Amino acid sequence: VREQRLWEIEKASRNVGDSKEKIDEIFDKYKSLIESQKDQNPKFLYDCINSYLNYCHTNYNDGVKSNEVFKLYNERLKIQGKTNEAWVLTFIKFILSSCKGSKKETYYNLDFSAVRPGKLYVNQNPEIANQNFDDAKKFLEKILDKGSVTKASMWFIDAEKLHFLIRKDFKRYKTLQLDYLNRLKTDFGENSNEFDKACVNIANDLEWQTEYEPTCPNFYSDCIVIWKKALDYSLSASVVNYSILAQRYQKLSALYLKNNSLKNALNYNLKALDFHKKNFEDRAPGKWDFVDGELIPLSKDTKELFYTKSGREKMTVVGYGQCILNYAKCLSMQNKYDEAIVMIDKASSYFYIFPKIYNLSQLEKGINLFYNKSTKGSKLIKDSLKNLETLDKKFSKNQIASIEQAKKLIK
Repeated sequence: VREQRLWEIEKASRNVGDSKEKIDEIFDKYKSLIESQKDQNPKFLYDCINSYLNYCHTNYNDGVKSNEVFKLYNERLKIQGKTNEAWVLTFIKFILSSCKGSKKETYYNLDFSAVRPGKLYVNQNPEIANQNFDDAKKFLEKILDKGSVTKASMWFIDAEKLHFLIRKDFKRYKTLQLDYLNRLKTDFGENSNEFDKACVNIANDLEWQTEYEPTCPNFYSDCIVIWKKALDYSLSASVVNYSILAQRYQKLSALYLKNNSLKNALNYNLKALDFHKKNFEDRAPGKWDFVDGELIPLSKDTKELFYTKSGREKMTVVGYGQCILNYAKCLSMQNKYDEAIVMIDKASSYFYIFPKIYNLSQLEKGINLFYNKSTKGSKLIKDSLKNLETLDKKFSKNQIASIEQAKKLIK
């Protein structure tokens, strides 16, 4: 009977639409069903609570109802007060859950507007959340082999990562990421696709945290170590992918630039440029041609030049421009301002329709003109700063440093 009631509630929940009255009515029906259970059948309770939580995530976008249900009923999953699999899985899934919301994509950043009920829970109940994580970890250590890669262990790592990010504990966050990488290395080996994908994701993530989280330490050196593993994987592949190699050499070059290591940055940048060109020789991007070592546009339509038919940016083109821009930065670090300016002009022809990167490149050009004693430098810096101020974009620590450097030059 109770399974039938749950099925009927779930069926009705799919037809509530946007009616607050209907949404609240189903909410109350779930609550009534759980409260009516006297024998507390573990499996049914687990199914019912998780169905209830999913309903809240879908129909209440502020996370409040989700937290209300979780705090009321998750402890009931314990048997005689002891942690068990049902409690741990429900806790992990709740921490990782998100309410129904919209996702807005911008050129560089992803803006997630959906509320995370787990984040709300950790912020409002920090001590209880810490204890819950400890209890969940101890339980999983009892039932799983140390360092094993299972769905439950991976879910828990994801939940812990979110926990550390909420607490701004970036050092433990990094340690957890590297521990996960070592698990994959042990289970699959460094020559596996699983390990390679994790290297790329973790290196990008640690770089993003370094760049955009104000209190995050500098993880660039860690990123370099990880990217080198990803590069080794690509170099050892049976079929050479010039595009992937260009991207990975370029990533390392950019990281070395951020670490102010000119020799390494230049070395990896030149290799990246070489692989970009080999890739274009093999196959130029649509509406572009590669002639005498130069990528040449075949259309005046910027949409055709810089976007795919599906509407995505042609990152092979934009990435090539960024690679040339990094080369210009290497020249600038050597005080070769004339050469750097020429390279910036060349680079900007591959991303001029994207306001953020274009105006940052023009700011870089203005700085080089200024150091080269050109009267045009100050004006270009002022114009670029003005243009950047109008953009609704998030800037990284390195970009902010360049902006502040430019402002000091024109004071």
